[in-house]
Amino acid sequence: MRSLAIARFSLEDYIRSGSLLVEVVAVLALHVVFFKYQADTFGADTAHFFGVLSVFTLAQAVYTTAMLFRRAATPRAYVVLARLAQPGLYVRGKLQAALVITLVFYLGTLARVVAQRIVWEAPARLTLGSGAVLLNALVALTLTGLFSPLVTPRLARVGLFSVLALAGGRLSIRNSLWERLSQPFSLLVSPVFNLHRFAVEGTPDPLTWLAVAVSLLIVVGGWWVAEWRFSQREVML
Repeated sequence: MRSLAIARFSLEDYIRSGSLLVEVVAVLALHVVFFKYQADTFGADTAHFFGVLSVFTLAQAVYTTAMLFRRAATPRAYVVLARLAQPGLYVRGKLQAALVITLVFYLGTLARVVAQRIVWEAPARLTLGSGAVLLNALVALTLTGLFSPLVTPRLARVGLFSVLALAGGRLSIRNSLWERLSQPFSLLVSPVFNLHRFAVEGTPDPLTWLAVAVSLLIVVGGWWVAEWRFSQREVML
């Protein structure tokens, strides 16, 4: 319950800061550019909808989490932190706040396009596709919080970004030497691509369920490590 109180405090502080306006403008632009209402059409391409919204939600989750953790270093935030017997709950509350914001914007977008029949699909298709999109967003916000300056030292963050560059490079650069070097790291990002493909195409395969399992493991492990790491940093301070 204490982490939920921190999440509420973080949401109130985030709204007062004006940072939420950036996301509101971005979502409005998303609707204007990609999800226009057309009275003479019935429905739209579901693959297009999930393809666009998957990338947008992933980017928004990263931005929201980064901004929340950035504001966590303000003097006002340390007043709250000083009252906690378990400092790790502070990180959990920040991650919960990021998840709430991401969910609100995603569900709002989904409700609008369905209500206006910009996208018209079976409920099961929309539910499974949305689950894949939100799970990717959850992985993104988990890693963003875990490797924020508040939790992880600079050297470790540099190492992470190097690993992600190698992982992403294997999927985008066709070079035999690069592929051999990056092959062990590509497993770190392949669940994200598999879930994105599933959201767009709507047809699962064995790799889809493996991606779900790996993503859930990253989320659970990432939240635990972030809380533990932050508690250790507080002890060292």
